[in-house]
Amino acid sequence: MGETSVREAIRLIRQGDDARRSIGIGATEEEIQQADFDPPD
Repeated sequence: MGETSVREAIRLIRQGDDARRSIGIGATEEEIQQADFDPPD
């Protein structure tokens, strides 16, 4: 698998994390608070 596949996978994982945080499902309150303080990359 090439670099593009890895980047695509990471992008999809991040999308899933963002969606989960917005909905608040599958994340504890602590995880949501930590996500709020994560600097954007």
